[in-house]
Amino acid sequence: MEFIMGHKVTDVTLYRSALEYLKVINITQKSEERCPQTAFGFIASLTTELTLKAFLTNQGVSESSLRKIGHNLVQAWSKSVELGLQVEQEVPRWCDLLNGAYDRPFLARYAKTNTGIVSSPQHEVHEALNSLVNLVGDQLGLDLNGNFV
Repeated sequence: MEFIMGHKVTDVTLYRSALEYLKVINITQKSEERCPQTAFGFIASLTTELTLKAFLTNQGVSESSLRKIGHNLVQAWSKSVELGLQVEQEVPRWCDLLNGAYDRPFLARYAKTNTGIVSSPQHEVHEALNSLVNLVGDQLGLDLNGNFV
């Protein structure tokens, strides 16, 4: 990945960023107040993207290949499976639904008139994200604080 302010983006930095967004997801699930769906979906999508790209970077996927994947969670999932991530081969419904709003035309960011966004229940996405992040952390040798184990 590119150098940002003189620091290289790595599998570790991507994973640690994913952990920060996952923490937001975890907090929303403990709250008495329900998180707005569009905001929840966007943060869940970003968590998914960063987690999968951390794995892909760890597996040696080039920056140009990651750029081609862009924000497409389905492509990132499929490439991760191809490179050995031990998740279900078929893209799960929760990930596919998140992708529908997160990838082009970016409806989660730039809603259009009469746009409805369909998503899985937040508690299902929450559980799935925790599992995915744990799995990738194990692959990278990092704990849930982003520290090497």
